[in-house]
Amino acid sequence: MRAEVLVCAWVLGAIACDPPPEHGRSEPTEGSRAAAAAWSDHEDPVTVMPDPAEDAELRAVIEASRAQLPAIRARFRNGLPPGHRLLVKVKIETPEIAERVWVAVTAWSEIGWIDGTLANKPVIQTHQLGQPMRVREGEVIDWMIKRADGTREGNAVSRLLETRSQ
Repeated sequence: MRAEVLVCAWVLGAIACDPPPEHGRSEPTEGSRAAAAAWSDHEDPVTVMPDPAEDAELRAVIEASRAQLPAIRARFRNGLPPGHRLLVKVKIETPEIAERVWVAVTAWSEIGWIDGTLANKPVIQTHQLGQPMRVREGEVIDWMIKRADGTREGNAVSRLLETRSQ
């Protein structure tokens, strides 16, 4: 069984992002690093996440989160209320390690491309806080809307793992 790293960052405030890359990822700029840093008030501890292929409950939570994505995309594209921010959780990996990270969404196309900025400092050193990211909707394992009042909607994977760790 391959364990995967889950790194979460809770999100605060607004973000101003550089234009998204044409394909994949590109190097972060000072503006995108500063904007991404504004999203995080703290880093959660790194936790081991089971492989969803070997964890039926986790797999079900991921599938339920993915089933909500069309409605979340529509809400985002129609405009979230002032001060609300959308993040999606995706996996990044190297041959040695896989990690789940949050991407602060800046654009979401009708054909399923999501542009955003890496919103937490990853363990994997091939990626950096504030780095522009482009992911496919099918890569998303969770989503979260951070409301202006500090409450969160979504975030089902982290809630499941927090429940298990108690």
